[in-house]
Amino acid sequence: MLFKRILLAVALGAASFAPTEAHGEDNEDNKALVHRWYDEVWNKGNVAAVDDFLALTYVGHTVGAPDAKGSDDVKQRVAALATAFPDHRLTIEDSVDEGDKAAVRYPLRGTHRGEFMGIAPTNKELTWTGMAIFHIREGKFREIWLMTDIGRQLGMGSAQGQRKP
Repeated sequence: MLFKRILLAVALGAASFAPTEAHGEDNEDNKALVHRWYDEVWNKGNVAAVDDFLALTYVGHTVGAPDAKGSDDVKQRVAALATAFPDHRLTIEDSVDEGDKAAVRYPLRGTHRGEFMGIAPTNKELTWTGMAIFHIREGKFREIWLMTDIGRQLGMGSAQGQRKP
């Protein structure tokens, strides 16, 4: 009897960690969704499209910044980046998909022409690296975890939001 309980627990645990295809998701769809997100929303600055990508309960976690809760917070961040770096361009260089998660690494390049994170414009062309992990269900982003070195590029320290002592 104990063996059957252990076997059942292992089977249930494995089912909860099964690849997303078992839950009806398609990794190619997830990959395409993430690429469309960066192209349409971030590169083109199409804030109207944000709602097409985010679940109603969306939360975005960025190192050194408050969580973005819902589409209004994300729209404000997209607008802030477009204002500070009007010529910005993000290019995905690496993409990995596993189950209901997708991860990307990208450089983002732009000229600092507006205030950003409390830093006055420097008019310098900057390039920084970002990495993000997306949790995707039913074609919508539930959560995103983002880490970028823009803070270092702006002379704020080694991680976004951390100032030098």
